[in-house]
Amino acid sequence: MVRTYAADRKTANVANKTINLEIGVLRSVMKRAKLWHLFAEEVKPLPVHTQIGRAMTSDEKLRLTRAATTKPEWQNARLAMVVALNTTMRACEIKTLRWCDVDFLAKTIIIRKSKTQAGQRMIPLNDDALSAVKSSIQPRINNGRAASGPLRFSRL
Repeated sequence: MVRTYAADRKTANVANKTINLEIGVLRSVMKRAKLWHLFAEEVKPLPVHTQIGRAMTSDEKLRLTRAATTKPEWQNARLAMVVALNTTMRACEIKTLRWCDVDFLAKTIIIRKSKTQAGQRMIPLNDDALSAVKSSIQPRINNGRAASGPLRFSRL
């Protein structure tokens, strides 16, 4: 019965993970009714393939950069993209970046809140990432204000 259900869902192009979750709900209901033991031996979870993703190719990076430079109103997003492409920073880390986290002399950024167990991590900046961070300070200097608080990326 459960195997037939899983086969029918597979025929309908439903992902293995979804089928496993649905059978998990069924299992919970049947356990509560004290009937799961009748099917437990028959039901095995379907294999789930997790894709981690892939790095962008040089060509893809170049095309994305060119597209991002076509509109001036995309400058903030383009600068954040340059930082992301040249560091290991996550989007949430770029958005919460503050000027006090940037060490221009050491060419590093400190991430104060990270998903890693250490909680903090130091990110080295290559020339492209450093240039993007410096470019994000320029409008504040031009307006006569000192750079403090969040970087422009916080408005993404």
